[in-house]
Amino acid sequence: MFKPIKILFISIWNVWFYILSFVGIVICLPFFLVLSIKESYYPYFYWFARNIWSNIIMYGMGFYPKLKMKEPLIKGKSYMLVANHKSMIDIMLLGIYTEELLYLLIDQALKAEKEFMKNLRKD
Repeated sequence: MFKPIKILFISIWNVWFYILSFVGIVICLPFFLVLSIKESYYPYFYWFARNIWSNIIMYGMGFYPKLKMKEPLIKGKSYMLVANHKSMIDIMLLGIYTEELLYLLIDQALKAEKEFMKNLRKD
């Protein structure tokens, strides 16, 4: 009895996510286009994506994230933050909580260890 209702609500929630993502992209697209013209604008692009677009998605989906850390991140040091990709929300969450530029490593870079190690910044 409850499984069909659960599936219905999850489906509605997923559709809402895609609607919200589409609307967020449409609203932010002019800014994204302008801020992607020059490489010197990329930090502003990242700021806009992190502070505006990610928050539209997170709060629009009903998530009110709180950050609890055992130890603070030290500015200027490299860290590897891992998203499990159970949903598309985890990238938005990483974006909100990383003030420095977030470099994403894709699966192809992980296939060959040499390429993976090349992408890591040495301290």
